[in-house]
Amino acid sequence: MYIDPELLAELDEEQKQMLFCKMREEQIRRWKEREEKLEKEERDNKKHNKVNKKGGRKVDFLNGKDGQPWTWVMGDHPHDKSIEQILEEEAQSTAKNLAEREAAATIRKLQEEDELVSKLRNQNVTERETEKVVEQIWKQNLLWTAASADAKKTSSQPEPAHQTISSSSRVTQPERRQQPQDTKAPLRKNLNPNTVSCVMSVKEKRSSEIFQSLKLDRQKSIDEAEKQTLKIHSFWVEQETKAKQEEEKQRLLAKKAREDHRRSMRKLKTESQIIGTFVVGGLAVFGTKPTPGTASAPLGRPPRPSSKQDVIRWFRETELPKGSGLEPKTKKLAEYFHGMISRERAESLLDAQPHGTFLIRLSDKVWGYGLSRKGESGEVKHYLIDVSPNGFSFFGTNQPVYSSLAEFVTNYQAKSICLMETLLLQHPCPHDPEGKKECEDLIRPNSSDCEVLCL
Repeated sequence: MYIDPELLAELDEEQKQMLFCKMREEQIRRWKEREEKLEKEERDNKKHNKVNKKGGRKVDFLNGKDGQPWTWVMGDHPHDKSIEQILEEEAQSTAKNLAEREAAATIRKLQEEDELVSKLRNQNVTERETEKVVEQIWKQNLLWTAASADAKKTSSQPEPAHQTISSSSRVTQPERRQQPQDTKAPLRKNLNPNTVSCVMSVKEKRSSEIFQSLKLDRQKSIDEAEKQTLKIHSFWVEQETKAKQEEEKQRLLAKKAREDHRRSMRKLKTESQIIGTFVVGGLAVFGTKPTPGTASAPLGRPPRPSSKQDVIRWFRETELPKGSGLEPKTKKLAEYFHGMISRERAESLLDAQPHGTFLIRLSDKVWGYGLSRKGESGEVKHYLIDVSPNGFSFFGTNQPVYSSLAEFVTNYQAKSICLMETLLLQHPCPHDPEGKKECEDLIRPNSSDCEVLCL
């Protein structure tokens, strides 16, 4: 619907609202009117059975007493035939039709042969020449019969009816020789009654043969289908068995993993309880031998240091008597050992040094040491050194263990710390004056914890 803009501009807001409502009502009225018209046309089309299809074709269903399309489910009614009976009747009908066609072809062939003989006699052909022509026809039949017999060996189809009839027609050859040599004998349009009866008997026999052949073919198809079904079924059973075995294997692996996890958790819980029992007021109570070859803290010590003071006390009481951080011969401060310094300070010390420079410091995260090394790219990498009752080694599995920290450093000065690339501890990082004084105070046997903390 259209409204002139000039007319719309003359209306106030209230009038515009009323106009909009009226226009909307008019649109709804027109829509309802159009819908009613379409519904009426559809009802008229159904009433007059007008189908808008090409050529005016339509499909009508047979309706039952209830007015709905009539349906038949085979086998529901008591008088319904089984599928085997229906297939057997179909095979009999097919066999009968084939036998009739073969019998008709045989009769037509015999009629053509009689017509040819009569035609030759009317043309004043001698009996000897006529017999030659008939013998040629019989030879052709014999050749065709032999070819069909060869084909029969490789096929399940029985012998066609006209082959049998040809043999019966050959029996009548002496009778034809005994007929008078009347070249003007009338044309015989009808066959000998004996020949016709022979054809009919052969047709019945042929029908039975075809029926048996069809039954054998059907049974063979059923057997092949059953074999294929069994083969597919056995294949799927085998696949299902393999899938179940694999699933059971995965289930056992998952169960074993859960049991191992629970066992390890119970072990850790027991160890933590033992550690809590032997730690009194933050002081170690000794008397239990630690587990060799493990990275965990020995009994009488928390798994992790709680403060720097604990780390310094551990170093003085446990590591310093073993000569850690000292030169083996002079028992003086080793050049690579920098005591209790932070990660950032270690990086600043190595920043101005060449690649391959390293230092060892006390770690505040584990009961052990930290190794800081400067690489070729200038990046400083940090490694944790584990201290266990067996010795010193990198954290991880299957790591070589050394009896002292000095032996650890000496070994990795000649051997790479990484398998993928060559990373040697080439140059120990020199001390700055302040750091050297702190390290000397740390290794001084008579210095107190308070002095170290003040430093």
